[in-house]
Amino acid sequence: MNARLAWLIPLVVLTLGGVWIQTSWARYQRLVAEAQALEARRDALSAALLPPAQRARPLPPARLNELYHVILQTLEASGATLNAFTPSPPQLHLTLEGTYPEVVRFLEALPTLDYPVWVERYTLTPLTPRGDRLTLELELGVRLEDAPLEEEEP
Repeated sequence: MNARLAWLIPLVVLTLGGVWIQTSWARYQRLVAEAQALEARRDALSAALLPPAQRARPLPPARLNELYHVILQTLEASGATLNAFTPSPPQLHLTLEGTYPEVVRFLEALPTLDYPVWVERYTLTPLTPRGDRLTLELELGVRLEDAPLEEEEP
């Protein structure tokens, strides 16, 4: 009987050790998955905090007309009047006229666009002594995709 107990004790210890290793491995896997989920959430939150100009992908030069169209639609929706529109990539110069609420509506809509644009410079000038109408000169920056370099032939 002592010989049977001598083999039974290591078998029980080995079995308990195997169970402990299996539960520890499962816990480790669960913790790794939680850590990866937290890192993904952190990255998503960091990206959400970036301004749209940095979140948006660089714009291919072929899509500049689309951007110009969206900016003009946004300007029209604000109620302001366009006086000058001068595209010179990677910048865009605009001069618009409107009441204070119209100008503010346009400026508030710019950061919500899904395009990599931002205000580089502006000049706000009242047209009347009371400031009922304003002229806003804007220089918008546009982040463009780098053009692919052409390979030189030997």
